[in-house]
Amino acid sequence: MDLTDKYDYYKRRFYKSFIVFDHYSNAGTNLPSCVRQLWGKDSGFICWGDTTIDMTYYIMYLATEYYNFKKNNNKLANETLKKLYYALKSIERLDANAEYNYRGLNIWLWDKGPFKEDLNGFFMRDDVPNDLLSKYLHLGMKDEYNIVDKVEGWESMNMLWSGEKNFRMSDMSQDQVWHLVQGFAFVKKIFENEGSQTYLIDKEIVNIVNLCTEIPKRMLDYMFITCKLRLKNPIFNLPVPRGEDCRLFAYGFAKVGKYLTGYDYYKHLKWYHKPLYNTIIWISEKILYNGLSEIINNIFKKYKSLHIKIKNYSYRSLAVTGDISFGTNLEKLFNKDALNGDSLHLPYVYNLLHGGKIDPKVHEIVLNRLKSAPDTGPYNFDKDNMSEDIRWTSSNTLMNSLKCEELGDDYPHKGIYNGMDYLLLYNLYKMYNQ
Repeated sequence: MDLTDKYDYYKRRFYKSFIVFDHYSNAGTNLPSCVRQLWGKDSGFICWGDTTIDMTYYIMYLATEYYNFKKNNNKLANETLKKLYYALKSIERLDANAEYNYRGLNIWLWDKGPFKEDLNGFFMRDDVPNDLLSKYLHLGMKDEYNIVDKVEGWESMNMLWSGEKNFRMSDMSQDQVWHLVQGFAFVKKIFENEGSQTYLIDKEIVNIVNLCTEIPKRMLDYMFITCKLRLKNPIFNLPVPRGEDCRLFAYGFAKVGKYLTGYDYYKHLKWYHKPLYNTIIWISEKILYNGLSEIINNIFKKYKSLHIKIKNYSYRSLAVTGDISFGTNLEKLFNKDALNGDSLHLPYVYNLLHGGKIDPKVHEIVLNRLKSAPDTGPYNFDKDNMSEDIRWTSSNTLMNSLKCEELGDDYPHKGIYNGMDYLLLYNLYKMYNQ
């Protein structure tokens, strides 16, 4: 199939089976689900898990599509801009309504709010209600394999899990933030480069650049100032169940925050220059940025159990956003990753944000990855029923291609995937190869 035809098909498939495009005030809307899975013989469920991570690539996809449409005078540019605005406002909704949703779990606090002060940087991963399928019938319609009659989102998680810690699995975590800041910085840069930053959408004056500054600033303020780098749920005053200790990544978050919002978060790192902490940071960065890890792995070549995994996406995401190098040549690092078939988008992101050059061979690898994407969309049910190219057998080839090669048909979350990674990768390729 021609790549453009495949793009159009993936896009129709995405909006038919994986997302609800509706006004951002409605719960569960404009949030991409990652996978549709089988549930028994004839039915299935649609899953929202780390939705705010998926939102990173959704807003980047929309920004790149808007850029390409505008460049080619495509009339669909305004529709894409509206989808992007709704997506950004939906991320804001996950912040504005988080405390209100958690108050609803306590009979004494039920129906209090939401309040203005709840828009404070603490957010939920999704707010998908159990009745989403009855409100938006297209989501339940049959896909390539089955219909969907169950939803896995925030509300269903409260019913499935028991215990105070478990039912807060939708709490924010630091990994959601280090993904999101990459998306905000990317979108912000595209619209800064365009020049015109205000638009009329639904009779509202909209400033995309301001949204991409204000939303992450609230998140980082909550992390640094309110929580002092130990994330907590403000309703229960308890640490979030996953990713609550941000101290190891504090310097990265501070530098990204300075780049993205202009605010000096370094002043909240009073202990940063203490020798022990500085040493730990230096070693961890050097290990994860190839230098020490390659030496150690070569020494213990025969003993794989002693190898240090160097593909840590958390560091990559913060580094590409804030240009955090610790002496590492990031341009070389991101090109090297891409030439090895991993994180194919990062050379493009680094070029846009910080002017890094893209190795011409990266374009060839991206083109071949686009060609190998299944015509019907990525999927993985088992070794006898999965995408022919194993790198398209997960919910995101940009982050998981090497993981897929390692795990094969043991990759978790089997089903059909939203293909949003293809949409973003296609647009990045077109931005630089018209």
